[in-house]
Amino acid sequence: LATCGTAAAKFSAFPLTIAIISRVLMGLGSSVALPAVAATVAKSVPNDKKARSTTLCYALFNIGNVIANLCTPYVSEFVGWHWSFLIYGALGLLWTAISAQLWKRMQGREARRLGGPPPG
Repeated sequence: LATCGTAAAKFSAFPLTIAIISRVLMGLGSSVALPAVAATVAKSVPNDKKARSTTLCYALFNIGNVIANLCTPYVSEFVGWHWSFLIYGALGLLWTAISAQLWKRMQGREARRLGGPPPG
């Protein structure tokens, strides 16, 4: 949402203020990502797979930044700079929804494997 807020700065009476606030919110949200990954892996991954899972998560953490840096010049040139924030914000929301569904499905399988009720 903070990424989309940066695009909204173009239409604001105070574009620089909106852009700065959006980027600060983006930074605050990102600052908890890696600790959350570490906590999730520690809680949810079997001991023999933790190192590989943590390494894979950390290695792929910035793949979106790499792809965005390659695509943004083209998006900016053809449809305008603010569209890059809208597109990447929408993709982030889509990825969040997909991840939540995959996580829920994984938790249900794990609960069935252990003989307990699926999480509600």
